[in-house]
Amino acid sequence: MKLLVLCFAFIAFFQANSSASKNANPGILLQCNFDGTPQMCPGWSVSDEYDEGWTFGRGPTPSSHTGPDYDQTTRSLVGGYAFYEATWARQVVGSRSVLLTPQVQLDESAHCLEFWVHNWGLSVLNVISRRDNLTWENNGPRITETNDVWRQFRYEISQSTDLFQIGFKATRGPSYRGDVSVDDVRLYRQSCENVPSCAETFEYQTCGSPCNVTCQDTTNTPACTSHCEARCACPQVTPVIIGDRCTTSENCPTTTTQPATTTFGPCGFSANATTDQQVLNSPGWPDEYPIHADCHWTLTAPPGVQVQLVIKNFETEDAFDSLTVRDAENVHTFTGNQSRSVITSTGGELTLQFISDESITYKGFQAYFIGKKLVTLIIVSLGFCGIRINASNLLTISYHI
Repeated sequence: MKLLVLCFAFIAFFQANSSASKNANPGILLQCNFDGTPQMCPGWSVSDEYDEGWTFGRGPTPSSHTGPDYDQTTRSLVGGYAFYEATWARQVVGSRSVLLTPQVQLDESAHCLEFWVHNWGLSVLNVISRRDNLTWENNGPRITETNDVWRQFRYEISQSTDLFQIGFKATRGPSYRGDVSVDDVRLYRQSCENVPSCAETFEYQTCGSPCNVTCQDTTNTPACTSHCEARCACPQVTPVIIGDRCTTSENCPTTTTQPATTTFGPCGFSANATTDQQVLNSPGWPDEYPIHADCHWTLTAPPGVQVQLVIKNFETEDAFDSLTVRDAENVHTFTGNQSRSVITSTGGELTLQFISDESITYKGFQAYFIGKKLVTLIIVSLGFCGIRINASNLLTISYHI
């Protein structure tokens, strides 16, 4: 009898874990968010008919000023995405690489392909498809517009009963700054016009909070943020619902208990760098920063002056909470425990972004910034009596004071 019970328990366990790997939504024929391990979803591949180039990432791509800083699904350093790496040694202008979905069997209903693209570079992305292993057709969207944001695209697929396959074909542009990224790919068993769209100010999230945060909620509620679900939810930059719109907690009535900002202090600002030291700390310093932080700072200086940022202390959850500092040419990313750091802008501006996920928090960082003048001295050689100046004697030295 005990053996029989164990057999039934084993069968139930096997069925439960087998069904967990299947698509939980019968209205979706195909989906992939590249968050797993490995990140290549089952059945996906890179075509051997073209060059290599497609790979997978979490957090910022290796090259500066191209590619996203985080994935579309979780908007964090944890989630993954697929991207075309334009800086690989074999990549030249016009190089092409195709990321392939598995083949799926269509039915007589309408179908809609939905996906997100980040194209902050000079490359081009074409969505191609083929039926019953026949010739590839360039009948999908052609994405050339560049922007440092994730954008959603939908593509209507004509009704048929064919064996169907989709390819994301990236073509390299004239620069290494040509990373093209793809995330949250879904093939719906319905027309695009019937796929639910989110109301204005909301966004569709495959791993969104199941709770609606209001002005009455404190930083410790609602408790259901410990898990996530696919739904229309407020973006992290505007997490509070007032009426039927997503906004920031600063817009809450003063008679209510405001979340994050009143508890943790400023989460980003714009300021001019002067000769005086100005404080720039993570929200809540010296106490712990909040979860789901997405703070932005812009530090600018007048002509002839550079911005110098000094990070005195830095402690965050390694790989999950981070500070990214950008200027005109460089990107610096800090996470975990870091020693004292000094960053000087190559131009007249530094931008900072601090992101935290939904779990563990630490003290964050303590920093200050200041404006540093760039002074040019001309040193000339001295003759035996008097000053002798010619073109070969001039030496220009630039330094900061």
